[in-house]
Amino acid sequence: MNSDTTIRCAAGVFANYDVGSNAITNSFINKFYSGQFIDSTQKSRVRNKLTNNNRLGGDVNGGIFYMQKLDSATHHKNVSWFVSAKSRQHINMAFSRDLFNVAFYGNDGYKGQTADFSGFNMSLVQYQQFQAGLCSDRFGVGLSVYNGQQFMMLQAKTATMYTSTFGDYIDFKTSYSMITSDQAHTNPGAMNGIGTGLDFYARMPLQLANGQKGDLFIQLADFGFIHWNSQTNHYKNDTTFHFDGFVVKNAFQLADSSVHYSAKNVINAKPYQQTSYASYLPATLDVKFVPSGIKYQCVIGIRYRFVSDYNPYGYGQFRYHFGKKYTLVAEVGYGGYANFQSALTLQAKFNNGMSIHLGTNNILGYIIPDYTCGQGAFISFSKTFR
Repeated sequence: MNSDTTIRCAAGVFANYDVGSNAITNSFINKFYSGQFIDSTQKSRVRNKLTNNNRLGGDVNGGIFYMQKLDSATHHKNVSWFVSAKSRQHINMAFSRDLFNVAFYGNDGYKGQTADFSGFNMSLVQYQQFQAGLCSDRFGVGLSVYNGQQFMMLQAKTATMYTSTFGDYIDFKTSYSMITSDQAHTNPGAMNGIGTGLDFYARMPLQLANGQKGDLFIQLADFGFIHWNSQTNHYKNDTTFHFDGFVVKNAFQLADSSVHYSAKNVINAKPYQQTSYASYLPATLDVKFVPSGIKYQCVIGIRYRFVSDYNPYGYGQFRYHFGKKYTLVAEVGYGGYANFQSALTLQAKFNNGMSIHLGTNNILGYIIPDYTCGQGAFISFSKTFR
């Protein structure tokens, strides 16, 4: 929502992505995503950062918006209405140290031991958002309708794998549940669910104990849900699996070979039921204090995302205004998915009403990707008419 009420109307486009983890480095993410070879040095850097409980999350968004002042005849000179359309995607994951080690090093290091994958969860949601609302320099509210494109949630309450001392067999146990939207229709625009949501912000004058005057901003975004249709697949199982290798009857006819295993309630590819499901979106609450200032401002704030493994994120910003056309924003913070983050933003306004807003949520992710665990970039273009 845009709160600049000095303009008559405005239109623009925007896009951003953001990904972070407490342990997975940027170089590892980049190579994994692009399918490149991940060498032992890169895996070792991740391994040294792992804790018992690790997280990874990210977002990809893009859209368009239009805003216009209400007719002066309504006696609301500082109030505007707006509409927007967005494509949204969010991923969230929590995993153990043992899961990473087995996935990328194998189970040789766990001979005579049990690897614990318990607490693993992963969720993915893709949707389109259509929003309309009112805003001013003091408040804003937007109501949204969501089209649910794709949803997946996997949770393993317990999951362990024991490797025998000589590595001649493994025992795997898990209790898991998984929910997926209709996998036959996952293309952009697929209508697998529908939902509603609310965005809200308020700006209130505030004077601190030391006499510093400014404004307190409170913003709640993506407070909503999506109701997925009756073709939603539900899986749930408790599984015990014992594997002790292959039996090769004929070295020249591998088709005659067999796998030796025993299993109880082996994972079944078919859902145990298909029924509707409601999922909440990862709403964001952002609270910040912006002191009064013409040339520069030092902002402090805290941000939190619900229904995710996102840690509370505290941050400080330094804003420097180069006249009325340019603003540079430098930010440092700690928390979220990536722990330490350093952001840099440039805003430029031109005489013809065009403006550009571009930056990165973690500039160190591009400078030293081997040692940092978060990256993100955003850009927007808009045209105003006064």
